[in-house]
This record gives sequence, structure tokens and C-alpha cells, in this order.
Amino acid sequence: PSVESLDAIFTMDWNYVTGSDDPFLPYIVDYKATAADKAVQIVFSGPDSDYAAVRQQYFKLINDSNEYIYLTNSYLIPGESIIEALQTAALSGVDVRIMLPENSDSRIVKWSIRSYFEVLLQAGVRIYLYQDGFLHSKMIVADDALSSVGTANLDIRSFEQNFEVNAMIYDRETAVQLKSMFLEDCKKCVRIDPDVYRMRPVTDRLKEGMAKMISPVL
Repeated sequence: PSVESLDAIFTMDWNYVTGSDDPFLPYIVDYKATAADKAVQIVFSGPDSDYAAVRQQYFKLINDSNEYIYLTNSYLIPGESIIEALQTAALSGVDVRIMLPENSDSRIVKWSIRSYFEVLLQAGVRIYLYQDGFLHSKMIVADDALSSVGTANLDIRSFEQNFEVNAMIYDRETAVQLKSMFLEDCKKCVRIDPDVYRMRPVTDRLKEGMAKMISPVL
């Protein structure tokens, strides 16, 4: 059933971009023959959506976490609601960890991302910078119960402007596997020390502040 949903989303996106009303399904798939026993929910949003469904998905995942929530992402320009959700979870005792690439594909984006670090670190969020190449994964796992894998970054563009799609997986085995992968990747990261980060140069603070002002349009 999740594959059928992805086919439908592809068709809707195709028609939105081309202005066509014709269905575009190039392959006929025997879904019943390939159906598995895992519960998967497809969440999607885009400029043609009435709701920012992906942002709502991330917001609810963070708010509903009780023990831990681990996030791997390429970008972190999330807006106030997601920042507040991450802060609230960490302050409530939830183990909140975010893995990001050490280097971004743009200096402005890099400093925009880092402009959010201090408020998260102050709340107890752990931030890891991946060292072994560029990190392009978009994954969330929480409480050994739920996980999400898809296309959406933790940024305003993904929430409000881009066509994005995530698979929400309601399965303990998958969640435990993704958690194990996350913890293994942490060994290839440098964790940001909050005390050291607070002592960063004034020039870095200025770069963060200037980049944050234009972050909503990045």
C-alpha cells in the first residue's frame, strides 16, 4: 500500500509541474504479491499542499518522544516551532541528538545552520558533526518504535516550498536497526562541547547573526 501511495504522489507532482490531468503510471506493479508485514505511512507536502504535513510530522515525532529521538539531516534551518519542540523535549529529559555534516555546500548555509546551535545546546540537545564525507541522510528514529526516512530536510524550504516525501515506519525492528546505525555513525563525528562553543570567536557570532537574518529564504 505504501508503494501505491508513492505512485499517487508522483502522479500528482508530475501533473502539478506539467499542468496535465493525465495519469502518469509507467509501470504496473503487483502490489499484493510484494506486500510486507510492516506498517508504513507516507507523508508528503509541497507548494500545492494545504498543510505543511512534513513539518507537522517532525513536530509530532519530537513532541511524542519519551526516551530519545535521534535525527540525521543535511540542513538545520527549522523555524521557531521545531526549535521550540527540540528544546522542550531536551529540557523534559528526552535524549535529543542531531547529526549534521561538518561542512555544508554553501558558506551562508553553513553559518545559518550554526546560528541555531547555541539555543539547542543550552537546552541539552547533543549536536554531532559528521566527519567522514558529506552527510545527505534524512532520518529520524524515536523510542525504539517509530522511524522516518525520506527526502525532507529540517529547513523552512523543505517544509513550505519543496516537494517532499517521507516514509513513517511503525516497526520496532527497523527502529532499533536505524538507532544502531546512528550510534555507529556517531563514532565518525565530533560532538560539539557547549562550553567550548560558547567561547567561539566574535567573528563567528557575527557570521551566524548575518546568515540567520536571511535563513528563511535559503
